[in-house]
Amino acid sequence: MEKSQIEIVIIEDEEDILELLEYHLSKYY
Repeated sequence: MEKSQIEIVIIEDEEDILELLEYHLSKYY
């Protein structure tokens, strides 16, 4: 479920993929 949500967010904010990745990484790690 989390993965689908992340994919949707990335699709909506293609320009902020890097920021989203960092955010998710810090959240999961």
